[in-house]
This record gives sequence, structure tokens and C-alpha cells, in this order.
Amino acid sequence: MPSIIRLGTIILLVAGITGVSEALDLDDVRPWQITGLYSSTIRSNGIQFTVTDNNTLNAVSSSSTTEAQPTFPPTSVKCIHNSTVSQCDSISSGNWTFDILPGTDPVEGPKYPYENFILRLQLTERLKYKDSDYWKTFVAEQEFGGINGIKFSVHCAASGFCTASQTRSHTPTLLTQKLTDCKGDC
Repeated sequence: MPSIIRLGTIILLVAGITGVSEALDLDDVRPWQITGLYSSTIRSNGIQFTVTDNNTLNAVSSSSTTEAQPTFPPTSVKCIHNSTVSQCDSISSGNWTFDILPGTDPVEGPKYPYENFILRLQLTERLKYKDSDYWKTFVAEQEFGGINGIKFSVHCAASGFCTASQTRSHTPTLLTQKLTDCKGDC
């Protein structure tokens, strides 16, 4: 795994990555957006959300002014996690994955599934250009619920079934992603 050194707004990747060209200025990368975050005890104790990446990023730097630059396009996918599946919709340029991690809230036992959790998202985009493979991998995480996380609007029925969703003041939730691996225009 390459080590990452942050100098101002430039991320340089060293030790193990070959063919890395110009540095990607992460100040020009817009945060990912999480919308429609919803958790329910009614539907398989699950969670669902939509994640959107509005960025178009160069995959390869080229000195040619006449040749089209290969890019990684914007994407938006729906993700779902329950007792039988944990996946995001597919995209043509790569894949989105996510993990649901325990939150930092010290409260004993959740009142409903995913009352307090950390959502860790990863986007890996790949393409082949002039017989070479290029990729970018970004990771971001955000805590939801609990004392430290983005707050939920929670509704429970007398039967004990509960639902939780993003509050309007936190929609969309912005996640600042970090470049963790790259070959090409990094």
C-alpha cells in the first residue's frame, strides 16, 4: 500500500506506484453527497441511501491539445444493507462499496438498528487507455446518529417498529473524500 504525504492541497503518492504523473488538486474535488438515508426495523433491519459523486476527473494527463482526455465521469448510486445483502448499484467506470461500522456513542445498546454508526464509502474507478490501466480510489466516512454524528429524525410505533432518516437540515450530507490509491493523473 503506498504511503500518502499531504503538502498543502496536493496529495503525492510514493513508494509502490509507478507511472504517476501530475498531482490531483483535491481542492477542486467536490464532496460526495449522501441523500435518502433511511433505516428501518420494519424492512429486514436495514439501511438504504443514495451517494452522488458530481466530479469529472481526468484519468490521464496528456500534453496533446487535440486528443480527448479520458475521464472518470460523475456517478450516483443507490446502496442498500440488510440481513441478506450489502451492495450499491453498479457503474460502468468501476464500483462503489461501503461498510457500516459501530459509532462512537457510549450509550448502552441501540434503540433501533443503526441508531449510531459510521458509514465508510469507497469509490474505485478504472479505465484502460492506450494499453495501460489507470485508476483512482477514494474513501470517505461519516458518523450518523448518537452524540457525535449527523442527527436522525426517528419515528417509532407502539408496536416497537421504528424508522430513522436524515433530517432536512442535513440533506444532503457532504462527505469529503480522500485519495488513497491512484495510477494516472494523481
